[in-house]
Amino acid sequence: QTLRAAMDHLPLGPMSLNRLGWGADVQVDPDRLGSYYLVSIPVRGTARFEVGGRPVDVSPRMACVISAP
Repeated sequence: QTLRAAMDHLPLGPMSLNRLGWGADVQVDPDRLGSYYLVSIPVRGTARFEVGGRPVDVSPRMACVISAP
């Protein structure tokens, strides 16, 4: 696979919107979220997160909100 990574970032006061694209299978470790929430809404493709030791799959049909423990 060819990696075609791209990121758009839009700061909005105390929050920001980010659009990420990979173009290939990747594994991303966001480290600790601290006081942040991660809202994942794929427009195509899929993603898998581990939340509380359990896998959570997201796709264009299923979004996910992940918060710090």
